[in-house]
Parts: sequence; C-alpha cells; structure tokens
Amino acid sequence: MPRSVMGRLASLAPTLVLGGWLSGCAHAPHPAALRHEASASGVWDHVSAARDGNGDQRIEQAEWHLVQRGGTVAGFYLHRVTVVSADGNLYRCNHGTRYERRARVDVVGSVAGDEAELREVRFSPEPGPCESGRHTLLSWRATLRERTAALWSIEAPSATPAMLFKRPAERTRLLATHLPGGPLSGRWDWEIKSVDINGDELIEREEWHLDQRGDEVSGYYDRQVRKISGDGLPFRCSRAPEYVHRTRYRLDGVVRSDKVELRELDFKADPSDCATPRGSLDAYRGTWNGDELVLSWGTGLQVLKRAPSQAARR
Repeated sequence: MPRSVMGRLASLAPTLVLGGWLSGCAHAPHPAALRHEASASGVWDHVSAARDGNGDQRIEQAEWHLVQRGGTVAGFYLHRVTVVSADGNLYRCNHGTRYERRARVDVVGSVAGDEAELREVRFSPEPGPCESGRHTLLSWRATLRERTAALWSIEAPSATPAMLFKRPAERTRLLATHLPGGPLSGRWDWEIKSVDINGDELIEREEWHLDQRGDEVSGYYDRQVRKISGDGLPFRCSRAPEYVHRTRYRLDGVVRSDKVELRELDFKADPSDCATPRGSLDAYRGTWNGDELVLSWGTGLQVLKRAPSQAARR
C-alpha cells in the first residue's frame, strides 16, 4: 500500500538535514595547513548517503557559494535530497519509489580567524509534489581550513560535523553578482504633483521595491493617486472633495551592464469607484547612476530616487 510521505519525511526535518551528513572521524589537519589564512570565499561541496528509520536510502548533496569581504560573508547553498524506497513501496506524494526535493537557501554571517557563523535568511524550495514548503531557518558554525570546512548546526549540535570540500580555484565559478543585494536592490521613490484643467490637484506617488540577484530582478511597486478638488465640491465617484486610489504592480526583469529591462506581470487594485482601469501592462527600459533610476516606456519617462534610508547605507 502507498505510504504517507509525511511519515517518511521525519528524518528530513530541517534540524537534521544538514547537521548529520557524515559519520566517522575527520583527520586532524596537517600543521602546515594551519599556516594558510582560511577564507570562506569559494564553492564548497558536500555529499553523503545514509539509511533512515524506515531503511530507505537518503542521498544529500549541497553546494555552498560564499563570498567573504573582511569579517562578513554572504551567499547561498543549493540543497538536493534524494530518497529511494528500500522495499519498493510507492510514496504517496508522487506515486513513485523515489523522489527528490531541491531548494536554495540564502545565508549571511561573519568570519573571525578560521571560525565562521552563518545564518539562513531565506528558503526557496523548488516546487514539486513531495515538497512541503516547511523549513526552519537555521544557524551554522564552521571551522575553516584551506580546502575543507567542518560545519555544525547551532540549533542541533552534533559530535560529528558535516564536512565541506572546497573546489580548486580553476573549477570555481564565483560571481559575487549572484548574491543578494545587487545595486538595484532596495526601495526607489517617485512623486509628481500637477493641476488639471479643472483646477483639481493630482498627487501621484510610486514606491518601487526591487530585489536584484545576479542578472535577474524581481519585485513590485505601489502606485497611489490622490486627487483634491480645486473648488471644494465633491467628486461624483467618491461623494467627497478628494479621493485616493492604490494599485500594486508585480514586476520581473533582467540586468545587462548598467541597463535594466522590467515588465509588469500583473496588478491588484483596491476597490474604488474612482479608479480608471489601465488597458495593458507596461514594459520598461532603464539605466541607473548613483541614487537615480531612469525608466522609460513608450513616450513616457520618469526618474526614481533611492529611498533616503537606502542611500544612507551606501
């Protein structure tokens, strides 16, 4: 009979997925290796195989991409778990005798000497029938060597650490631009005030929230339109001398050098009798210089300013 995957996933709980990868004792580093200054930067690999409580085989692979700058470190790891049924019975989630779960986990942390602490800040699973979407963000402690690192989960310490192996430099494709916090990341503001032919004041404001990771950008912007009656008489749609209409637009795009292309994916507007629906979604081309992002679309042009709190941190 098919067995519930939830019962079979107990051994894949987040506190155990990475903390108990390898068994056995690691060899003590050669004294000569200790003379090299440890660095977290690089691509670190891990693979292990074990049997869970049901006798099923569990193969775990992880690929850590880290960049160290001074005493700080940031990056991500790609994690894949393959589970194979020992008795040939089918898993309920995919009606097969094996399944895979994949995820990307973003991390930030600090380095002091040959010791590093890493904290998970974002978990992004690959959609799939056996993916529950549940994950507790963990913290990790690592002891760095020139070509190896021992890794422990702080929440679930183990006497036996997971061992990571650093790829040789010639096989390492490290791109810092793949990390969170690219130059477009953050909040950008735009506002304009005008008076129409009826003497009514129009205040348009947009807040753009962008997240750049490598050459990809995603995010959204909130658009607010406020109209104030010039003669104090109420508008017919709102039965008041002013109204406010809000809309959120979801975005994605790509970055090429100092140029960006963005497109609106969809929008959601607050219910309003004063809303003027837009006929189509827009696409933008833009460039940025310092704390200004210049966007154009069709015959339109607007200049977004980096939010003051964002500019102060740069």
